Amino acid sequence: MRLINRITLDVCNLLENKCMFPLNPILSISRFPKIKRVGFYSPCLIKRMMHVLLKPNNDEVKALYQNHKSFYEGDCGLDLFCVEDQTVEAHDTSIINLGIRVSAFKKQEDGRPTKSVGWLMFPRSSMAKTPLRLSNSVGVIDPQFRGELRLSLDNIKDFPYTVKKGDRLVQMVSYDGEPITFEVVDELDETQRGSKGFGSTGR
Repeated sequence: MRLINRITLDVCNLLENKCMFPLNPILSISRFPKIKRVGFYSPCLIKRMMHVLLKPNNDEVKALYQNHKSFYEGDCGLDLFCVEDQTVEAHDTSIINLGIRVSAFKKQEDGRPTKSVGWLMFPRSSMAKTPLRLSNSVGVIDPQFRGELRLSLDNIKDFPYTVKKGDRLVQMVSYDGEPITFEVVDELDETQRGSKGFGSTGR
């Protein structure tokens, strides 16, 4: 039995070192205590994951993310909530505020965060059931951006459409499609770019 246990341990260590399987539950408990479900993450997978710090504008928005029911461990996309009712008129374009500011990063070998990383904002597939489309198809969020996230939405139909508080139209995804973890925080780091977005760098 002792020999079998030793062989099993050696195999697990080999697979973990090759980054083939996430096999370390201790790391996910100690480093990411606020993940909804505890998983078995190897150190190399933790290094590849995108970690998101999310600062809500108010307590109502904070509650939406603290009670996020559609985010599961291992997901590569984090659904973002609309935070107020807003109507987009027929054949019109509206800006929708998402009520959050974020900072994304990855981990170094020793567990320390890297510099901030950029990420992408994609429509969720369910947006196809509405008359709305992202004006720029895919949003590219720069690493240093710390302003409130907003959507520019086109209504392509002949009737108005009302976005409701709690609707999830878009999702944030890392450039390499690796899994995401997120944590709700009260403060973010300051950057030179700050809240400059939506064409702030010129035409």
